[in-house]
Amino acid sequence: MKRWAKRAAFGLIVVSLVGGLLVAGARVAFPPEREAWFGRLLVLAQKADAEYDTLTPAADPESWSELYLLVKEIIYQIEEEGATTQLIRPASVMFADFGPGRRSAVAGTYATADGAIVLNERFLTPAWGDSSWLSTLIHELVHAQGYLVGDSSTLESQTEIVATEVLAAMANLNYPGARAELLDGLRRDALAMAYYIARFGGDPIHTTYTEDMQFSGWNSDPVLMNRLAAARRAILTPTELARSDKRIRWWEERPAEYVQVLGKYVVTTITMELDAACGSGTVAEAFQQAEFLNPQERLTWDGTAWVMQMSATWGSTIELPPLLLDDLAYVLDGLGYC
Repeated sequence: MKRWAKRAAFGLIVVSLVGGLLVAGARVAFPPEREAWFGRLLVLAQKADAEYDTLTPAADPESWSELYLLVKEIIYQIEEEGATTQLIRPASVMFADFGPGRRSAVAGTYATADGAIVLNERFLTPAWGDSSWLSTLIHELVHAQGYLVGDSSTLESQTEIVATEVLAAMANLNYPGARAELLDGLRRDALAMAYYIARFGGDPIHTTYTEDMQFSGWNSDPVLMNRLAAARRAILTPTELARSDKRIRWWEERPAEYVQVLGKYVVTTITMELDAACGSGTVAEAFQQAEFLNPQERLTWDGTAWVMQMSATWGSTIELPPLLLDDLAYVLDGLGYC
């Protein structure tokens, strides 16, 4: 299971209207829901940013013992939120180079067989120096609890929603840096979904049970794009804008992949999070996890030869009760949003 680098992808978006499908002076007649959501998202980005600017970002653990304690605390918090029936610690957490292409796109991975979590080593470099890896670690630890059921769109969106609520809980418990991490993610995701609506003519997605989004061409609304550009100028620092522009150029060369990443990691998740946190309080569908079984020896290819290795095994599907997003709701209420 892998988490794409949302920060790298959506770190905040400036795009050219050249090549759009609009006739000069014309405007796409977007459905009312799109424009309503677009306005809501800009408000969320502005409110989250106003407090984010006053906070201190998360400090990375300074030793392996600190990292070990952090991992345990996150797992305990996943359980406390009612998002798992089993407590599974990863076999290891490490940083590594993901290789050409992937090193610019993938933030982290969880290996279902050997239980290893690998984070992109670019988090430790100036390239991604503005991005904390706390939320990525939470995401992969949610996967480790058995969030492995269904196709990629379903399981990644469900995992990300749980990770957001866990991070919100840590923020409300005053875990160092958690609130800054949460608010940073909210402002970036809000602007990213606003971009998705304005640039692709996309719609909110109210369920995780959906197929991967397909790129069908650039379909920009110049009015919404101008509003987005103005909001970004008001919200982001010059350094954030420069980083964003660099990152977004890389993704725009890969639009088919780009729209899929936006769909499963941003659009579905923030739509369902706001539906629940500002509505009934619970996510409108049951999430699923796979039952963890005892590790067994399996014949495994290690890159050079077939060897017998201990490998995790996964059993039947466990249907979980609807997830309560009370911690995210508490944060949004404090921002004056919901």
